[in-house]
Amino acid sequence: MIEFMTKPHSDEAIIKSMHPLVKEWFLHKFKSFAPPQKFAILNVHSRINTLISSPTGSGKTLSAFLAIINELIGLSDHNLLEDKVYCVYISPLKALANDISRNLIEPLTEIEKLAGKDVEIVPIGSGKSDPLPSGYNTQYFRGIKKIVNNLAGPIPVLPFLTTGATDLRYFRNLGIPAYGFFPIILSNEELFRMHGKDERISIAALKQGLVGMYEIVKFLATVK
Repeated sequence: MIEFMTKPHSDEAIIKSMHPLVKEWFLHKFKSFAPPQKFAILNVHSRINTLISSPTGSGKTLSAFLAIINELIGLSDHNLLEDKVYCVYISPLKALANDISRNLIEPLTEIEKLAGKDVEIVPIGSGKSDPLPSGYNTQYFRGIKKIVNNLAGPIPVLPFLTTGATDLRYFRNLGIPAYGFFPIILSNEELFRMHGKDERISIAALKQGLVGMYEIVKFLATVK
């Protein structure tokens, strides 16, 4: 059930949840929490799914990153930080990749200086061999294909190449099968507008894509 939050968490409650290093860094740099942060930081800390709607530059990204950084610093301080993926950050626009520098690398670098010891930043998959392509005879691909066929009928579900780049290679570096999927049926007109002038898709295609994305993510999150 979706609930709309009307009352923010108090600054005292948020600060109490913070590791001493993260607290010192934040209060030295920002003095106080931005409105989105007062609503979201403790939610993310408590693993509560949270949708933040606020203007650009209002502190949305740091709302999520701060809780994640806090947990990682705490695990590292107790020698409990393992060599595995703890968080996946999905950026809807390539331009938002700058968020990684401003809200992740910069805070970690500054916290490292405060700590007087390493808070090491290691690129995911470093030291591992080049990734292999994800196979198409796996339970994951077959599951995606079945969902697409349920939504759109008995149409072929085939791999294809497109321009652009993907971060899936980092997961493949870890030996994790990774697939990009686009569960939307578009007209030729919509395809030709993609990444071009007046880019848009129909409401029907958007709804279909949301349903398809939900079903695929639900399948991938529960498959064993």
